[in-house]
Amino acid sequence: MESLIKKLKIMIPEPLEANGTETGREVSFELFTRRFKTTQRAAV
Repeated sequence: MESLIKKLKIMIPEPLEANGTETGREVSFELFTRRFKTTQRAAV
């Protein structure tokens, strides 16, 4: 998760700057995650 956040801190401002969007020094973002896991029952 931390590596994803590190990448997003670089990736999010880049297109904004390329399009000339004035955002100031900080750009806020929110990250939602969802995880699904499976498991197996013990053999009977």
